[in-house]
Amino acid sequence: MKFLKQSAVLAAVFGLLSMLAGPASAASAYDPLTSSVTFVEAIAAMMAVAAVVAGLYVTMRGVRTVLGFIRR
Repeated sequence: MKFLKQSAVLAAVFGLLSMLAGPASAASAYDPLTSSVTFVEAIAAMMAVAAVVAGLYVTMRGVRTVLGFIRR
């Protein structure tokens, strides 16, 4: 159950990050000011951290499974 909650949280985070990374569909009066600001590097860094955390969770789950096989 805990793994399912963590998966749901990770899915929500990835969904929000993908919306932030997408192009803006509506033009605003602030386009000249905001056109020079880019969050590509920040989003890439957050995705890299999320991938490392997901990899750690997968590794921990694998270790638990292997240890469970050994204990039997």
